[in-house]
Amino acid sequence: MKPLRAATCASILLLLCACQRPAPADGAGARAESGDELKALTHVAFPAWKGEGAVVLQVPSFDDPKSPATIAATPAMVVTIDATHRALVMVGTPSDEQGHESAAHAQGGNLGVYGFERRDGHWLRTTAQDSVLWGGSSGALGEVKLVDLGRGHPALSIEGGWTGQGYDIAGLDLVALEPAGARVVLHDLRLHSDSLGVVEGCDEWLNKGQAPSAKVLAELTPANCFDVTGAWRVQPAAGAGLGDIVVTFAGHRLVVDPRTQAKSVQAVAGTLTYRDAGAGYEKASGENLAPEV
Repeated sequence: MKPLRAATCASILLLLCACQRPAPADGAGARAESGDELKALTHVAFPAWKGEGAVVLQVPSFDDPKSPATIAATPAMVVTIDATHRALVMVGTPSDEQGHESAAHAQGGNLGVYGFERRDGHWLRTTAQDSVLWGGSSGALGEVKLVDLGRGHPALSIEGGWTGQGYDIAGLDLVALEPAGARVVLHDLRLHSDSLGVVEGCDEWLNKGQAPSAKVLAELTPANCFDVTGAWRVQPAAGAGLGDIVVTFAGHRLVVDPRTQAKSVQAVAGTLTYRDAGAGYEKASGENLAPEV
């Protein structure tokens, strides 16, 4: 899709989200380029780009894929797929047609990916995916990192989330980068949820061992008092396949004894595993222990 016009909103924050969580270190085989190659391939994809700032595009909207939305997309990195293929990663935020940010709290950020092949000494654009996915909130997609899902399988991890009404939520998307284009292989895997801002006293009880007063205890329920985080990693597969995604959860939550109705703090621990099923990752074992909000 052709850009509406070049923009110069250099203040766009590429790698921020409403709730950032640490991601695994970059895989040894994956490599991201910046600087000259980033600028050169952005110019190939968008000849009118001025060498800095954002490109204004129209893409399917965050709320309704059938409706268009305007975004200001900024080049973030170039990923080496193999000797003759590269992927240009663009991160965008909702904007007006001049590239000025206009995101509401409920609107996330956008990920776009453009593929290139080396032919006769030149890079030619072979794929254009203006909108691979939306995520995050307040116009911020989340933290974007380069990871290896296996030997010869570079991918992007995107961790984003939202905070509102006392809740804090974060999730994970994985996008495989292949010569044929970008492919979402795991979408919106919940990594963290807490309700520490809903009722004052929950955090102190769950994480600091300070018992609440009778008045506060009466307000606390399993639905408004929990704090669980998952740390994820890639478990390498034998051969050249995609590795498993393993999430280890830890945290605390309020529970109610069904017989006595007494409330207490329960430690949360467990492992969730996703395995490649060809078209994408599917749950292989375990449960997601981060409560859904």
